[in-house]
Amino acid sequence: MGGDIMMTSLEIGICFALLDWINGGHNTPRGT
Repeated sequence: MGGDIMMTSLEIGICFALLDWINGGHNTPRGT
C-alpha cells in the first residue's frame, strides 16, 4: 500500500476497512 511511514487517518481507515472486508467484516471487532 504505497509504503508511507506516516499514514493519514484516511489511509488507515481504508486499510482497516479493507481488512474487515477481507475477513468478512466480523473477524476483527474494534470499538470506536
